[in-house]
Amino acid sequence: MLEEQDQAQVSRFRSLRGGLGRRILMWFLALSLLPLFLSNSVGYTFSRRIIEDHVHRYLGALGQIQTDHVAHAVERHQLFLEMIASGNPHVSGYLRIASDALAGDGESENAPEALREILHAGLADLPSLTELFVLDRDGRLVEGTGPDPIGTDFSNASFFRVALEG
Repeated sequence: MLEEQDQAQVSRFRSLRGGLGRRILMWFLALSLLPLFLSNSVGYTFSRRIIEDHVHRYLGALGQIQTDHVAHAVERHQLFLEMIASGNPHVSGYLRIASDALAGDGESENAPEALREILHAGLADLPSLTELFVLDRDGRLVEGTGPDPIGTDFSNASFFRVALEG
């Protein structure tokens, strides 16, 4: 009988210890992990917002820098093209003669060839450009460095309409 009482006390102690131990462990985990989960969720939300703001700001700055770079490159090319036209006193004469030759009123057969040489020399000075060409007021190709034949109509091209508008 004494053994039965000892076994009963031991089993009662084990069930009490196991149940209480599990409850304590569950409460400990719940009370320690819940604040950790909440703080990480709040921290993630704030961190994400901060990172998104930084990315937005940096991409905006990068876009502005790229815009300035493109504007500078266009301005530089325009200055180079003006230099080509103004640096050679024969360019305006060749342009007039070549345009007249295209219309059939040619004074010189060599004017288009001279203009082509000037355009190729100008293209060599501007390696970032792929083609230079001269159009008359009607949008017809007077001379160029590209594959298009003389007289090609560019009057419907957007760049020609923009040039006419100034």
